[in-house]
Formats: sequence, structure tokens, C-alpha cells
Amino acid sequence: MNASAEWMTSVGLLDQTLEALQLPTALSVLDLGMTIRWINQAACEQYQLSAPAIIGRNWYEWFPESRSRMALHRELARGERAELNLPRVPLCKTRAGTRYVSFRLRPFKIADGSIGAIIGIGEDVTEIVQAERRVLESEERFRMVSTCAVDLLAIVDANATIKFLNAHGQRALGIPDGEATCLFQHVHAEDSARTMGWFKTIVASPVGAISTTTEFRSQDADGMWRWLECTGTNMLNISAVRGVVVTGREISERKLFERRLLETINQEQDRIGRDLHDGIGQELTGIALMIRSVASNLKREDEERLPRAVRELETVLDQTNSTIESIRMLACGLQPVRDDRGGLAHGLRGLAERISASCGIPIDYSCQLTSPLTIDELIADHLFRIAQEAINNAVRHAQATRIHVRLKVQGNTVQLTVSDDGCGLRSRRDSLRGSGMRNMSYRTHAIGGEFIVDDNRGGGTRITVRLEQT
Repeated sequence: MNASAEWMTSVGLLDQTLEALQLPTALSVLDLGMTIRWINQAACEQYQLSAPAIIGRNWYEWFPESRSRMALHRELARGERAELNLPRVPLCKTRAGTRYVSFRLRPFKIADGSIGAIIGIGEDVTEIVQAERRVLESEERFRMVSTCAVDLLAIVDANATIKFLNAHGQRALGIPDGEATCLFQHVHAEDSARTMGWFKTIVASPVGAISTTTEFRSQDADGMWRWLECTGTNMLNISAVRGVVVTGREISERKLFERRLLETINQEQDRIGRDLHDGIGQELTGIALMIRSVASNLKREDEERLPRAVRELETVLDQTNSTIESIRMLACGLQPVRDDRGGLAHGLRGLAERISASCGIPIDYSCQLTSPLTIDELIADHLFRIAQEAINNAVRHAQATRIHVRLKVQGNTVQLTVSDDGCGLRSRRDSLRGSGMRNMSYRTHAIGGEFIVDDNRGGGTRITVRLEQT
């Protein structure tokens, strides 16, 4: 048998053997010139081609990018290589467009020991290539969006170590590009405890749940302390993220405007209170004294002849005194926490007594000051207004039979709590979304505090405001 006949016999037996095995793997047989001599059904199905369309055609017609590897193919044909791996080779001219196949090419020796053919073992990896491209495109879109975004965007792990931070976030937090650091290292010391509590709440929350916002100060790239408002979403169990997504924006100008606005409101309240007390109040007091004097004179002159006039003057006097008391109460309401009137602790006690007397619901007030209360009158006024709104909400919406107001100062932490035994959060969804709740949250954030609404133990609702005093 000559060499050509021996080659045909050996390769023919190989083809028959592979065909009989009906392997699910895509197989092909090539001669030493890289012409495709045989292909199994699995390969036809993977490549979406028929056997007659591909058999007898040169390898490079279907895989043109492989021409750059001709030298390696020749080494394989000469037996200088035991195997050649060709990852992700584009397959052209298919009905479904370009597909990608990873190949392992191995030489096949005939009876005399020479290389008679090349066996190709292929795996269609088109879906993997397309998926990777989609991921790369998605990453590129994310990179472009995060780079162009005017807000802070960060991904931090469960220990608050920053894994990703966009350009705006790097400027806002004063963090050089690529530096892995803990988020809390860039938070002002006075805001640190509150921010840690906010982050722990996010980590403990369900995946995808958006947290409440928090506000804290951070030192930017220029060394300036700036206010940031941030929201976090737990995505620690999302494989593509594996972290907490934090978004935020700078609110320094807004905070300055809010403080100036509230200072102006407070000053105007003080002015109106002084005008009522020192102006109209004093004038009414003078009128009351004059009426009392006239009534006394009338009594001394002729009680029998002028009893009606005396009674009418006494009625006017009573009404005037009542008006004076109303103006005094109004002035106190406009200036409830002035230091010369006992400050916040005294103001809250008076508030509880007045509302309890007017609505008939018992309001218990307690004050626990293990450390001095050093907040200024503006912050004290905010806490008073928050307590006032919380009590009124409980009276109007909670169906409460008892309300508790507690002021606690321990170390640098000031905590105000208003709780009731009413219907609780589930029955108060509408009131919780109302303007009163927004006002309380707004005032709390304006003074750098933490606003918490939750269920009260034993039933009802509890509103807590917590802040750090300097």
C-alpha cells in the first residue's frame, strides 16, 4: 500500500470512528493544508452550518483571523507542537452572523508515525463573548455617567471601606484617585456617631431598600468643611456590586440659607414677643390699673347710686386682665426657650402643662440632665417646636390617652423623645406623610440632628430627635 492510500485509509477510519461515536462535542478533521475534510453533526449545529457547505473548504475561509497563526499551524502539521489552543476565533458567513469558537487543534498520526491530519475540537463561546461585551459596555456607561455626574456616587463594603468613588465624590471627600479608605475617616467628628448609626441601619436593611437620608460635614479637596446629604442602598448581596451604594450632594449653601432663614424667623418672633409684652401688654396693664382706680373711687363715693357702673367696670377689668394674660402667654409662645425664662427644660414643661390642660390628655414630662445643656437658643427653639408639633400630632391623630415627653442630656448627646400610647404607625400613614412630620424632619436636619420615627414599646408611636452639642 503506497503512502497516499495509507493516509486515506487511516483518515477514513478516523472519520468513521468519530462518526460512529456521535460525540456531543464539536469535532472536525483537517488535512495538513488546513482544508476541512470532515465535520460532525454537533459542530454543524453549533456553528449553524451544513456539512456540505463547509467540507472541502479551507479553514481560513471560515476563520480568516486565524491567518495570523499560520506559522503555528505549520508547526502543528510538522509535529513540533502537541496541541494548539485558539481562543475565541470569529466564525464568519453563518446565517446568524459572526459566532465565536474556541478551538484545540491536535495532530493525528497515521500508521507510519507521520502526521496525517489535524483534529479540531471546538466550543461555541458566542454567548460568553456577547455577555462579556455587554458587561464591558455597561461598565463603560457606568464609568461615563459616574464621571459626568454632579453628585457624589460611591460603593462601600460592609466595613464602610470605599471600593469606588466617582470624580465628584473624590473632590467632595478630599480623597485622591484610587485611594481605598474608610468613609467615616472623612466625616466631621461631631457627625461621626450619627453617620455610623445611619450606615449600620443600611447594612441591616433588606437588599435594595433605600435608606433615609443623613447629613454630615466632610473636608473637601481644598480643605473646606462642606455639608453633604447622602442616601444609601444595601446591595451587599448583589454580585455585580457587593457593597452599599451611597449617593449624595453638597448642601452647604442650602444649610447656610436655612440657618439664616431660621435665625431671621427667631429674631422676628423675639421682636413680636417683646412688642407684645413691652408695648401692648404694658399699655393694657396701665388701662387695667386706671379702671381699677375708677372702680375703687366709685365704690367709695356712692355704692348704692352707682352699683351698675361699678359692675360694668369690674367686667371690663376682668376682660382686660384676661387679654393681658393671653398676650403674656402669646409672648411666651413666641419666646419659649429664652435663658431668662428657664431655657428649653422649663419651656418643655410649660408646653406639656398648657396642652394637657387644653385637651384633657395627661402629658408626662421628664428631664434627665447628667451633663449641662449647652445648645444655643436657636437650636433649643427648634427642639421646642419639634416637641410642640409631635405632641399636637399625637393629640389630633394618634387617639392617644397618654403622652410622654422626655429630654435627656448625656455627655455631648442631646435626645428629645415624644411618645404616645395611641394607634401606632400603621394606622397613621397619612399623618406621617403630612406637613407636620416634614416640618419636624426639616428642623432636625437643619440643626444637624437625627430624626427617628418608630413604634413605641407597648403600642403607639415614638418620635426621637438626637443631636450632638458642642
